[in-house]
Amino acid sequence: MRQEIESSVQKMYCAHPFPPKCRRGTYVMYGEFIRGLFAEKGESLAGKRILDAGCGTGAMLCDIARAIPEATFLGVDLTPASLQIAREYVAEKGLTNVDFLQASVLDYKADAPFDMAYSWGVLHHTADPEAAFANVAAQVKPGGFIRVGVYGLYGNIERNMHRKLIAEFIDDRFNFAEKIKVVREWIDGDPLIKHRTEPPVRIDDDDWVVDEFLNVHERHIQLAELGQWFENAGFELLRLTDYYNQDIPLDAAAYSANPGFIERFRALPRHKRLEVVDILAKPYWLSPVGRKR
Repeated sequence: MRQEIESSVQKMYCAHPFPPKCRRGTYVMYGEFIRGLFAEKGESLAGKRILDAGCGTGAMLCDIARAIPEATFLGVDLTPASLQIAREYVAEKGLTNVDFLQASVLDYKADAPFDMAYSWGVLHHTADPEAAFANVAAQVKPGGFIRVGVYGLYGNIERNMHRKLIAEFIDDRFNFAEKIKVVREWIDGDPLIKHRTEPPVRIDDDDWVVDEFLNVHERHIQLAELGQWFENAGFELLRLTDYYNQDIPLDAAAYSANPGFIERFRALPRHKRLEVVDILAKPYWLSPVGRKR
């Protein structure tokens, strides 16, 4: 099963590498987020080692590396075509604090632990998201940080139906050329659909359309699941944000003014509180941040 999934995902991203060039320069805010995270703990980023687990074409990694030149970065990815694009981008920008390695996030083992690891839009495309998270988390040193970004379950119900809709027209899931035509015809008649993704998808970019609507393997994740993964890996959950680094409140007072409901919520065990928040907030994108105990 794992081999089949990884082979399919690799085949897709070889044909349609992601992120596309039009996304370059849009990830600088994540470098600023990392800088703020270390600053909150009174730590300098000088000499820190940071892992991008599933770096793809390196668009996010390069933006962050440019924003934090005093740290060093390693990008790990399964797909050779994506890594080639990433290396060319690094050379184009003259970055000297970035290196790359081809490996699955399920298998990669670091020679030395990292001060931080992040995995953005990757875990939900693996054969085993929980195992992938556990492996990435294991590469972080005690006191180090982890941040992941995954599709939420409840915020992606409509988007999941969109993906099923496209599949009804073309049986061959690798016939991307025809499927892209279907997506464009459909959205041409209902242009608001492209604004229901985060960020709004550019319909004129084939690679983005494939990743957003035609991905060959994708599993949406519940917040309570993520909370358990963090706990199992020995991480304290520090905060939860959306795709845009905006905090998603973890207390019922953000969603209800009723004292009885808030009190009832606060009496629940942690995993149930996370499930309630997930249902109330319905996040499209879940990005928890944690620190290793």
